[in-house]
Amino acid sequence: MATLYPPKSGAARVVTFEMRRTNRQMLVGGAAGISVTLNRDGTELILAGAVTAHGTQGLYKITLTDAEMTGDDLWLIAEHEEAFPTTIHLLTTATTWDEAHP
Repeated sequence: MATLYPPKSGAARVVTFEMRRTNRQMLVGGAAGISVTLNRDGTELILAGAVTAHGTQGLYKITLTDAEMTGDDLWLIAEHEEAFPTTIHLLTTATTWDEAHP
């Protein structure tokens, strides 16, 4: 089975994350109110990609494009007015494990 680890620079990727309300409960049904900021190698971008629910338990996902994944040090910050911010850190490489070890 092919692996997508570590994240490959310049290759689109789906990122899944959770959001928790300030009372620590999962934020369910809040996809429309989530905004995601991408900091790519020190340059901050507001992502236009839509956040969608991933199931019904408070998990969400966003697809990063090839261009958005072009960088070495990526930070995603997901925010919602009723939830704590969620931070995701991706360090990318030129090749995935499978590509480096055929």
